[in-house]
Amino acid sequence: MINVSIKQKDKLIYLIEVKGHANYAEEGYDIICASVSSIVQTAVLGLVKVLFEKIEYTVEERDGYLKCKLDNPNEKTEIILQTMKEGLKDIESQFPQYMKLMEA
Repeated sequence: MINVSIKQKDKLIYLIEVKGHANYAEEGYDIICASVSSIVQTAVLGLVKVLFEKIEYTVEERDGYLKCKLDNPNEKTEIILQTMKEGLKDIESQFPQYMKLMEA
């Protein structure tokens, strides 16, 4: 199962952590893992390459792990991260046995 944790402070997302694999299909054919990875990594790229935000992030693809921490979340970062969250919620609603989204 893929576990996605999203944390907020002052109603702004400042931390995203993704752990695990969906095990929906064999490696290289798992549409759940590919979808989650694409959504989250695109959000990180948006933060870094479009908004030029300085963020701390770690990606360990072989272990199914990604962590992204923002020191200064703001209204612009929130637009990207809320869009990411909506995409992840959609995957969770269709495949709840393979992905869980937790918010704090």
